[in-house]
Amino acid sequence: MLDLESVVIFLIHVFPFLSSLLLD
Repeated sequence: MLDLESVVIFLIHVFPFLSSLLLD
């Protein structure tokens, strides 16, 4: 199971990518 820090770091890296896809 991932710890909270790993999840936060993952989201910080993935969210801009996902938002760029959605807003394209």
